[in-house]
Amino acid sequence: MLWACVLLPQLALDGVMRRRSDPDEPLALISGSAHRRVLQT
Repeated sequence: MLWACVLLPQLALDGVMRRRSDPDEPLALISGSAHRRVLQT
């Protein structure tokens, strides 16, 4: 089951990125230090 935990999220993100019109555009803007990330709206 380890392969499912590692590969399935990567495959899901790959599918989302392939459907986007501009693949270089970020999915989310995140700021903050490595220990405390904040999602920008």
